[in-house]
Amino acid sequence: MLYYTLQLETDNKELAGEENQYPIVFEKQEDGTFTSVQDYNFFANENRRTYQNGDVIPIEIDITALMGWDYEKHDEEGNYVRTEAVNGQWKLSFPVTVEMADNQVQEINKEDNGVKVVSIARGRATLNLIIEEPDYSKEPYNDPYNDPDTSIKGSDGKDLQWLCNYRQMREDGTSISYITLLDNGEKNLCLEVMERKPEEERKQIASIEFPVEP
Repeated sequence: MLYYTLQLETDNKELAGEENQYPIVFEKQEDGTFTSVQDYNFFANENRRTYQNGDVIPIEIDITALMGWDYEKHDEEGNYVRTEAVNGQWKLSFPVTVEMADNQVQEINKEDNGVKVVSIARGRATLNLIIEEPDYSKEPYNDPYNDPDTSIKGSDGKDLQWLCNYRQMREDGTSISYITLLDNGEKNLCLEVMERKPEEERKQIASIEFPVEP
């Protein structure tokens, strides 16, 4: 998981006005710059690659347009007030060194009703989980959307915070999911898969308890 901070500085008076123009992506600072904390997940994304400890990854950022929004003001039609787009080209590149020396990978391979927890890896601040899932649109699940409600719970029954998830579909309707969770130090987790229906109607599809090495 990569975290980094972007900072923008502009002489454009409309973008650098008194109001906070970037309440979601960029936040205006007292010195007139705009900052934004960003993250990129190398595990749970479509273009997954295998990296080794010490590998150097080049990061490139290319911005071609900026626009400011004021979510506290509306125009005559009720839309949020915004600035005109400022077109240009802003580029930034920097290297990132992979640090995996402290990662602990644990094979789980536990299955319930066609759902399988394959493995979990504990990093410095995250848990990376791999699960295999059946085609839920077929018997005995009969979910027409092939999209049940999946959660990871701690020993207290509360959901762990999801940071990112990528579900890779296979041709036969089955899938493999790569899930990144915020590590809160839990030693025992439970994967729960429920029907995506109203609370009083839905049933449990699978429940898998598994330990996480400290």
